[in-house]
Amino acid sequence: MTAVKSMADASKDTNEYHKQMQAVTKNLQSLNAVYEMELKDADSHVKNMNKFYESLTGAMQGLSKVGENTTKFTSELGSLTTNITALNKVYGGMLTAMKGSNN
Repeated sequence: MTAVKSMADASKDTNEYHKQMQAVTKNLQSLNAVYEMELKDADSHVKNMNKFYESLTGAMQGLSKVGENTTKFTSELGSLTTNITALNKVYGGMLTAMKGSNN
């Protein structure tokens, strides 16, 4: 009789252990699902950050080109101003010479 009771108790304990293991397994599955979602979110975030930095790099390169073009424009504008000043002197001399020959 004691052996039967011991077996029944052992069976009950085994059943309880089995239920607890099922609960642990369910919890682990839930944790796995949450972890997988977090990984996907993190991966998506990293991809978006990479796109942002690529765009930022492109914008910085564009600004660098604008700076280079502004420097070139300023240089060319200075050269143009010098040429116009020289032309004004030549034309001014021509006008003075024409006025002098008319008197």
